[in-house]
Amino acid sequence: MPSSKRLPKGLSINPMEGKIVYRLYDTDIVTIDTRLNGFTLNTGGHYTNHTKKCMNIALLPFGFNVTQKQGQWSIDKVDQDNYRPLNYYDGITIY
Repeated sequence: MPSSKRLPKGLSINPMEGKIVYRLYDTDIVTIDTRLNGFTLNTGGHYTNHTKKCMNIALLPFGFNVTQKQGQWSIDKVDQDNYRPLNYYDGITIY
């Protein structure tokens, strides 16, 4: 988990029983299910570079990255050429 001293503005990390929640201001942008080793993403309607950057901090240990091309967000697997990107939508869960 990243050090709170280096987190971007508005981002907090909140460990809870069975999950870790990355909150950006008032929105839970990434919820990690520590029991099943998966995650759920949510922009709360804030499709900004800052939201994407904060999501990517949480996704780094999973080897995933949220990207944007021509206004469309997608989820890519880092360092895998044969991985087909997934279209992003709020509430998407990956295990």
